[in-house]
Amino acid sequence: MIDNRLFARLSWLFPIVSVHLSMIVYALGPNHRAFPYFISESAHPSGPEGWIFLLTLVFSGLLLIITAWRLYNHTKDIAIRPKVTFIAMIIGVFSGSNMILVGIFDIYSSPVLHVITALNLFYGSLGWGILSYVGIYGNQNSRSRMRLYYLGAAILCHLVMSYAMTQAFLENPEALTPPIDLNLVQHWVRWAALAEYGFFISSMLLIWSYESEIRGTVDDSEE
Repeated sequence: MIDNRLFARLSWLFPIVSVHLSMIVYALGPNHRAFPYFISESAHPSGPEGWIFLLTLVFSGLLLIITAWRLYNHTKDIAIRPKVTFIAMIIGVFSGSNMILVGIFDIYSSPVLHVITALNLFYGSLGWGILSYVGIYGNQNSRSRMRLYYLGAAILCHLVMSYAMTQAFLENPEALTPPIDLNLVQHWVRWAALAEYGFFISSMLLIWSYESEIRGTVDDSEE
């Protein structure tokens, strides 16, 4: 079995490192479209970044599923709202499952399924984060304010991303209809892509803030 401390560290560090690796390989390769770009664009099937992205999302999704279970299992006895944390765990498993599907249904070969599973991942991640915050400690924890900042940043980024892509669709629906041509709406994509990246980083920071709970211990500062 993997060491508890190592798993807790991998739960947020592996997605951060591997996603950036995929993005860098894509940016330096011949398939690079424009900057900034969506994280999902680094799944281009014509280069090694496609395989890197697929393996990244599949393994990260599995990590997220296990992380959701471990966070619930290690905090259910101290949670102020145990039923809420159980629902949060279910949503976390749902989010991890959709992360795997986002990797399988890439934006190039399966754009419709990619968008559907990506939205499930975004909303599921927000639901998991919010319910975990409400259910485990509420505001009765030394890291509660920090977690609120991360949740607030994730919500703001999601709103910016949603607004930008809605405007892009209203302006040029053909560009977002398969086959998708994001070059035609890059002036909106730049904002949406930056917001998506902010959402990803905020989500990983939120998982990082629960590292001691994920590994099955509570630091002195968490008591």
